[in-house]
Parts: sequence; C-alpha cells; structure tokens
Amino acid sequence: MNIKLIESLKKFHQKLFPDYYYVISELMAKELSNKNLVVADVGAAYGTDSRWHPVKNLTQFVTFEPDTRSQDYTTTNKTVNFATGLSNIKGQQCLYLTKLPAASSLYPINSEQIQNFANKDWHEVVGSTLIELDTLDNCLATRQELKPDFLKVDVEGADLDVIKGGVNALENSILGLQIEVSFIERHKGAPCFSETDTFLKSQGFDLFILAREHWLRKNLVHGINCHPQLIWGDAVYFLNKDKLFARIESVESQEKPVLLIKYLVILLAYGAYDYAIEIIDDALSQNIISEENAQGFKRTIMSSIISPFSYLIRHVLALLLGAAVYLVFLPLGFIRKRLAVYLNKHIRKLAYFVLTNTSKGGIYNSCISDFL
Repeated sequence: MNIKLIESLKKFHQKLFPDYYYVISELMAKELSNKNLVVADVGAAYGTDSRWHPVKNLTQFVTFEPDTRSQDYTTTNKTVNFATGLSNIKGQQCLYLTKLPAASSLYPINSEQIQNFANKDWHEVVGSTLIELDTLDNCLATRQELKPDFLKVDVEGADLDVIKGGVNALENSILGLQIEVSFIERHKGAPCFSETDTFLKSQGFDLFILAREHWLRKNLVHGINCHPQLIWGDAVYFLNKDKLFARIESVESQEKPVLLIKYLVILLAYGAYDYAIEIIDDALSQNIISEENAQGFKRTIMSSIISPFSYLIRHVLALLLGAAVYLVFLPLGFIRKRLAVYLNKHIRKLAYFVLTNTSKGGIYNSCISDFL
C-alpha cells in the first residue's frame, strides 16, 4: 500500500513539477515521428534518464546493462536492451560486484584511494562474475536503426573503453554524449578525465557541461565554507559545429532537416538554448532551413526557457506541497524518508536558482561562475 501511494504521489508531482521542461514544435515532432531520436544508455542501472520524458514518445531507447541486480526499465515500451557489457574489445572479462550494484566495475576497486572517504563501504567488493563483452559498433552492426544520436555512458571506470569501441558511431551517428569521468583513480588502471577529454576532442566533440560530485571523508567534517575533494563528474559533449554541418552536408537532402532537429532536441534536453539559437542562425545562413522554419524553431526554443520568477514560484510551491504531505504522513517512517529526499531535492534546486542568478559578472553580465 505504501509503495502504491508513493507511486501515485510521484505521478501527481511529475505532472505539476516535471524534472525537465522543454517543448518542441509541430514540425520537430512530425520529423521525429518518422525517424525517432535514438538514445543509447550504457550502464542503465536505474533506467533511462528522465530528461528525455518530454520526447519519450518520439524516442527509441537502447540500453546495455549486464548486471541483472541493477535493471529497472520502466520508461517506455520502446526500449531495446542488450544484456551485455560494452568495451573496446570482444571477449570475456571479470565484473567486480560491489555492495552498491551501480558501483560495480570492470576495473578493480582502488581501495587505497577511497579508504578515507565516508562512502567507501558502497564500493566494497561482494563478488565477481565473468561477463560477455562486445563493442558498441559490433552490437549495432546489424541493427542500423538503433545507431544512437545520443550516447550516455556510466560504467564506473570503463567509460573511455566503451566509446573507443564505438568509433564508427561517433563518426557517423552520435551528435552528443554524456560520460562519467574521474578526477582520482577510483579504479586501478582506469583512465582519468584528461584522457577522456583528449580523445573526444580528437573525435570532434566539445565539452559543454560538467556536473561534479565531491566526497566527504570519514570524519564527515563539512560546513557552508567547506570544499570537499572533487572525485568524479558527468561530462556532456556535443559534436562541434564544423563536424555537425559537414555531417548534414553529407546526407541526402530529405535527411538534412531531421538531423538538424535531432541535434536541436538534444541541446534542448540539456538546456543549451543559446547554442541552439546560434546553430539555427548558422543553418539558415547555409540554406539548410528556410527563414520561416528558422523563426519557428527559435520561438520553440525561447518558449522552453523558464523565467527566474516562474522557476522560483514552482519550487517554492513544490516545497510547500512536500512539507504538507510530510506532516500528514509523519507517523509512516517509510514515506517520511522518501519525502525528506524530495524536500532536499527542491531545496537544492532553489539553492541553484540563487547561485546562478547572483553569480553573473563581466561585460553584459555574460560570465557565470560556480566558484564560491
């Protein structure tokens, strides 16, 4: 009963306060209905990313998850899963199973490196198993309709190996990717951020976003003016402009609009609205789209931008709603814990609002810093 209640509350909340909000035009939807956006998720431990929910009916999901303890595919019925691990070679390799399933890795845990951090127990190895590995290019060689437009990789240290096994996809289909990167050697022999960044730049991808995670040490010392060590992050790359337009130029004329639209939808999903407008202007100047379509795309993008006032009101209301539900279900420990997580999430979003709206500087207030 508690689980059903939680799920009902989650659905109600998602309608009122979606995690990600953006809109697409009728033309965008028409093109994508004929040729779906393809999003591949490697290491889909908790299901596919909710940022694709606004276009889930126009998206084909492809997942790769060999650890059956982690699987949770509840997004849409348009999900194809390959129960295999990905790497840069085909064969068998040991998967080190950790107490937290999502932290399992093909690389041995570097216990010496993480032993002083509070969450080290999550990375305790509780077993191992041999798994079959293949490359992304091999898996999709006979499934051309599943070649990804966007690739998300989260495989705990083996991320660079995965994309090295998908060079053909990088060169011919992938328009953007999100990849986990490390700033310390959490896994023995695993590549660090600089190696991943150098490789992706050589493939024509530019870094746009870096979402970072810092870890507290075992002493749990932390305060408002503390800066724990940076451990890992999710880096988001987009195919650079020259490569994008070269790829658009190389396809048949009827394919050009849908390729551009897919790129724009990916930018919308990650909030790169300013860059999306720039891409539209360049596409117009190169006669890839008409003036009418360019203006329509711009209106769509601008309508996706949430005003500061609207953002503030939305999350204040979410906090008030969460607090009210919290008080009603105070005696129920299970629900109370879930609501505490929910409240914490919206407090963070409000903190982000304050940070981004008070950290602008430079000429025209065009520089935004997250350094405190």
